[in-house]
Amino acid sequence: MTKILIHELPAQTRKLETRLRAAIAAIEHPDRDSLLSRLRFGEREVPQLVLTGLYSSGKSSLIKALTDGDASVDIAVDVATDAVRGYEWGGDVLLVDTPGVQAGLEEHDSIAESALAAADMVLFTVSVDMFDDTSSAHLRHVAFELGKLDQMLLIVTKSGTMSAAVGIRQSNADAALGVPGHLRVVECDSVDYMTGMMHDDPERANEYIEGSGIDNVRRAINALAETRGQLAVDRQPLQLIRALAMEAGSFVTEDPNESAALALLARQRGVLATRQQRIERQVASLRTAFMSAAIASAELFVDAIEDADELAQSVGERTALVDVAEADLNASLDLAAAKFGQAVTQMLKLQFDNLTAEIREIESSPHARVVSNIGAGVTTVDTTKRSRFVARRGAKAATHTSAPPWTADVQDYLKTFQTFWGAGTGVKASSGTAGHKIVTEVGHRFGVKFKPWQAARTSNYIGKAAKGAGTAIQVGLVLNDAVFEERRRRELDRARRTRRANMVSEVTTQANLIAADLVDEVRGHLRPLFDRAFADIDAVYGEIISNREDQGALSVELSAIASEADSALSAS
Repeated sequence: MTKILIHELPAQTRKLETRLRAAIAAIEHPDRDSLLSRLRFGEREVPQLVLTGLYSSGKSSLIKALTDGDASVDIAVDVATDAVRGYEWGGDVLLVDTPGVQAGLEEHDSIAESALAAADMVLFTVSVDMFDDTSSAHLRHVAFELGKLDQMLLIVTKSGTMSAAVGIRQSNADAALGVPGHLRVVECDSVDYMTGMMHDDPERANEYIEGSGIDNVRRAINALAETRGQLAVDRQPLQLIRALAMEAGSFVTEDPNESAALALLARQRGVLATRQQRIERQVASLRTAFMSAAIASAELFVDAIEDADELAQSVGERTALVDVAEADLNASLDLAAAKFGQAVTQMLKLQFDNLTAEIREIESSPHARVVSNIGAGVTTVDTTKRSRFVARRGAKAATHTSAPPWTADVQDYLKTFQTFWGAGTGVKASSGTAGHKIVTEVGHRFGVKFKPWQAARTSNYIGKAAKGAGTAIQVGLVLNDAVFEERRRRELDRARRTRRANMVSEVTTQANLIAADLVDEVRGHLRPLFDRAFADIDAVYGEIISNREDQGALSVELSAIASEADSALSAS
């Protein structure tokens, strides 16, 4: 069963942290307290997942299903929610159920508005009846005027009550939004899911659960959290737990060689995990700066369009002013995108240079010297225990005996690690090293792939919207000296606000696509690289542990904690 990772990862972290604290506290070692002091995490802002939609659209039932019934939600056929209700899901996620829009109570809309403004992610619910004028207007309001389009999923509820051909509901949603291709639609049936959860027959229960589509909703939430960087934040504590469990493992052996090797591996893992986290956070920060620049450009563009509405004496003059504004928009967006790519490339170079310096420091540590000197001067050989690392890398067999059976493997691994990460050859970020390749490939791809900022699409949508103006604006141009009745003035103001929100939102959406593409590019290079390094470290660490003649209870517990942290990270 699919889990919502913004809830699952922090919950796993808390459990493993408690166990690791207890295990470290039981170790008799002079560095125990120092290790415990490092087992702490920064404050985590609890993400808010806000549900909105018309009354009786299935919001409350969806919360019940997503939490496997953990949330105590009132469900009724009429207006089930008359106030914003937040459900703290294990202290890790705040699920917010808002009043049904247009439920006959005017205060509902303003209450829901405040909750939506603070949302990290929005689940917009609509039943299988899909959209009418009211729900379409609310969808556009949330997406464009509140700026939540890139944070929103459209959840079609009660799907078990009425089927539809493939693509029909997506088309309906695109028509309601007015801009195709920007809204992800997921269908589900919360009642079917809860029926499966409570069914006595396991086979029938599984049929209900799989057919309900709730797992698809969870996967979509996970994908959105990944895109927005939340999962990168939630993974890091598990990486720290993994590294500290390994380091604690070096405290529970009397063999100084083994202790040095385990401590060295733990330090390598910790340095890599910390550097990966810093890169992820800085990429997110640069993305935010790029988005801010794009939105500022869009605001200036719309300001120019509104100035043209007021100042132009003819439609032709207005069109000329719009052309200038559109050229300025695309130029400013191109500049923002170029700066974004350059900043990411420079940041990666700095981060990998710093990583190289940290690896050099590890190489010169007492632990590294101890490991390098194990078995020195001995010439006979026993290679029957050459391990997974050597088999995978094809490393040359060494000749050692009267030393731990893992000695040759660890020494071969260390040489490969140092060369691969750019520290063993003495050339900082040299050609062929991991850091150099990532910096070169990301910088090249951004320069080639993203150069024109999808200007054709931006011009196609925004240019048409600005030049076509719309009935309200055309009337304003022709009759700008006339005295409109108050209602007509309000309609004109509303039309201007809507047009402004739509244009800014389109630029924001395009900026998000570019930003997401670059972030995916960086992650696509980084994650396999770091994952491979972690796997190599863990394999060598596991070989050392497996060769112990006697594993005490603490050693077993620390290995179990490390393994469970690995499983949680792999699942995410």
